Amino acid sequence: MLTERFNGIVGKPDLVYLTGGSMGGHITAAAIEQYPNTYAGAMPICGVLGDHELFDLFLDYNLVAAALAGVPTTFPPDPAAWAQAVPQITGTLAAAWPNGLTGNGQNLKAMTELRSGGERPLFDAAWVSWASFLLQFGSLDGTVPRSPGVVVDNTDAIYQFDTDPALSPAEQALNDTVVRVAPEPAGRVEHGVANVPVVNGTPSVPVLTLHTIGDLFVPFSMEQIYAARVAANGRSDLLVQRAIRDVGHCTFTAAEMVRGFADLVLWVEGGVRPAGDVVLDPAVVASPSYGCAFTTATRNLGPFTAPCS
Repeated sequence: MLTERFNGIVGKPDLVYLTGGSMGGHITAAAIEQYPNTYAGAMPICGVLGDHELFDLFLDYNLVAAALAGVPTTFPPDPAAWAQAVPQITGTLAAAWPNGLTGNGQNLKAMTELRSGGERPLFDAAWVSWASFLLQFGSLDGTVPRSPGVVVDNTDAIYQFDTDPALSPAEQALNDTVVRVAPEPAGRVEHGVANVPVVNGTPSVPVLTLHTIGDLFVPFSMEQIYAARVAANGRSDLLVQRAIRDVGHCTFTAAEMVRGFADLVLWVEGGVRPAGDVVLDPAVVASPSYGCAFTTATRNLGPFTAPCS
């Protein structure tokens, strides 16, 4: 690995920190679990911290979109047929996609918000930014490179349009009709940090994360899944998470990243645990000011721009 190569050329440092963005954030979270004695601290940013759950979300979005639009689909999809289905879906769900949503279009938007992190600021801007982009994943067959089987799974998904756990007639109808896909046993296998490494939530060193709340390519729900796994393992004292008010993927300012890394170093070397954001309380995440604490600059999101006061 790179650490061993560095040690052989330069010499072994006193402390090693690991950081990475997006897939690199995924590898960062997995590597500190698989090599617990190698790193002193880690900062995964915009990371795929829920591993396979990311692919499940892409599956959810496309199958639910087709079901709500009444457009027949199969799995695995035929890419040519899906290309023809997309304009049918968007034309049925909106007058001018992704705006002018019909009732079922609003239901797709609501489902997407809930499954990507819950009610939160800037989601209207996130929807406009990502709704079309996410439809490209509908042509995929559920496998990943070098995987011998399907990795996606929505067999136990319960799709909803609001936070009421009771299913409305419309929600029940969707859950009864949406195509269901089960993973294949050979799909979700562990290969170290190769393929899609599993992140168990067992860090042994301090971890500080950054994530934009409106990212729908690697959504904020990845942070919530990671936080829940870490808590289940009794290691929440090793995790600090920060929400940043933007809708882009990994679109942090230099000041946000520098502050995060400097605070991580102070935590590791000085014992000062930094402040962070709560990610598992829906009421906190839904607050209009959520993400303001660590956002250093207001992003220009047109009519959706929401500066922190």
